Parts: sequence; C-alpha cells; structure tokens
Amino acid sequence: MKNTMYGVIVLLGVASVCVGVWFSVYHKRALAPDRLSQDIPSIQIDIPVNNTPYCYVYHQDATASAPYKVDEFIRIVEKEGNITGVKKGTQSGPDMTNGYTGTLTGIVDGQNMQLDFAYIVEGSRNVERELYTRTDTSLIKHRYRLVEGKGMLIPDMEYFVHDVVYTSTPSLDGDN
Repeated sequence: MKNTMYGVIVLLGVASVCVGVWFSVYHKRALAPDRLSQDIPSIQIDIPVNNTPYCYVYHQDATASAPYKVDEFIRIVEKEGNITGVKKGTQSGPDMTNGYTGTLTGIVDGQNMQLDFAYIVEGSRNVERELYTRTDTSLIKHRYRLVEGKGMLIPDMEYFVHDVVYTSTPSLDGDN
C-alpha cells in the first residue's frame, strides 16, 4: 500500500514538473521580444493640424451589475475615408485599477467606423478591432465578445454584448 501511494506521489510530482516546464517554455516563446512587436501598430500618432478633431467622453459609475468605474476620452480625425486618433482612459474596480492609452486607426463608411485600437495597459501591448457609429452628438461603440484574430482581438459578430455611448465634447485633451 505504501509503495503504491509513493508511486502515485512520484508520478504526480513528475507530471507537475513536466507541465511547469512546458508552460515556462511556451510562455517564453510566446512572449519573446521579436514576437511582441509583430502585427502591433505603433502607439505614436500625430493628428493633422488642418483637420478638425472630433472629441468624445464616456463615464460609467461602478454598480452592482457593472462593478468598474470607467472614464474614457477619444479624439479622432477623418481624412478621405480614413480615421486616425487617440483613446485614453482609466478603469477601477474590485480587483484592479489601471490606466490605458493607445491609437485608433481605421476606416469610415458613412456613419460607421471600423477602428483598430492599439494600446498599452500596465506595460502590455495589444490590438482590438472596435466598431462605432457616429451621430451628430455622440459616438456609439458596438461591443461584441472578442476572439483571437490575425494579430489582434476581433469582434465575434454572433455575440453582441451592448452599446457604449460616448458624448461629444469640445475638449481636446480629455479634461473637461
């Protein structure tokens, strides 16, 4: 009985070491510096002086069903069907508080925009594709569940979450 128990413990120990080594090697390879820079646009952006920027803000108080307080600012410029801009914000809730900043680049078709948000949050870089509709007084972000795409997170059009409504603001820096 003792030999069987000892064998099980040794087997579990060896399996744990193997899983640990695999996990360590996999993450080192996945997070190698040359892989981090692949398919991630630069975070630097210059907004053209001759184009009028559109600015929007969003605020959400923390509630029982949405436990994070969120404040965001978006500034975009449209030129010949292309959008460039910046987005910055803060979020705080029961398990984290952080700020984030990044660039928005994409296309506009009428009132609809498809923008890639390349951002940094707590030192990590990522890119998410975001879908918006612009009105005279607001910018509406259509949130979907995100799935891994080619070098970025993309909306899964079968799983709509909800709309987030940003209001127009004359502020150019996010401070009202």
